[in-house]
Amino acid sequence: MKVFQESQKFTQIWLWAILLGLNGLFVYGLYRQLVLEEDFGTNSMSNLGLIITALLLVLFSVFFYTLELRTHIDRLQIHIHFFPLFKRTYRWEDIASAEVVKRLVLGYGIRVSPEGTVYNIKGNRLLKLTFKDGKSILIGTQKPDELTAFLNNMRSKNH
Repeated sequence: MKVFQESQKFTQIWLWAILLGLNGLFVYGLYRQLVLEEDFGTNSMSNLGLIITALLLVLFSVFFYTLELRTHIDRLQIHIHFFPLFKRTYRWEDIASAEVVKRLVLGYGIRVSPEGTVYNIKGNRLLKLTFKDGKSILIGTQKPDELTAFLNNMRSKNH
């Protein structure tokens, strides 16, 4: 095994139920207010406000649909791409330790925790990288066994 690769997207049913439900609500509101010419609720928004809100909600949903955490690990480096936001590359020579851990994860995406910066799409299994300067990052994985085997294989070849 020379390379470990993984790609993750937001596929949580609860997330898409919320986003699609809100989109449906605003599309219904647009239909009711613009086509049927009935107010959508007792304190309805202006037509322009409703159009802008619905458009922003659709754009937000499309943004979530495009988000993807791509991890590529080889013998020289660890490369993560949180598409379409950013790319990061970490060289093994700067890393003191790498291990797959299980953690309680409160929320997903990119955030700072007491253990370091977290990049996670779903689940509670993470690759924890501790750098020689003492800083850490955690990268979510849905393939913890395969990643552990890859890391063990790399360690055995380096010793």
